[in-house]
Amino acid sequence: MGLDDDYSIFITYTSSKHANYFNHMDKILHLGSYGLAMILTTLAYQKIHHYKSISLLFTYSLMIEVAQLFVVNRYFEVADLVANLMGILLAIYLMKLLRPTRLF
Repeated sequence: MGLDDDYSIFITYTSSKHANYFNHMDKILHLGSYGLAMILTTLAYQKIHHYKSISLLFTYSLMIEVAQLFVVNRYFEVADLVANLMGILLAIYLMKLLRPTRLF
């Protein structure tokens, strides 16, 4: 198992847990987790265009949300999908801001 496999397992695990430290803490965790996933994906697969990475990560997050429809005490939340997408897009923005010529 590589780092990308380990991180996929981490995202799946953390997506299935409740985070009730304060209001909307789970959305911040979604944003951070998927932002970090985008950074790691970009660094690991530099020859893949970032649109493919966005599609892959967002599809993965959608699959996790749909799977939660079949789990007791878990819910499909559009807000989670929005937080995931915002994390992905924020990561792209930060990478372009910090290293505009090397990553894209």
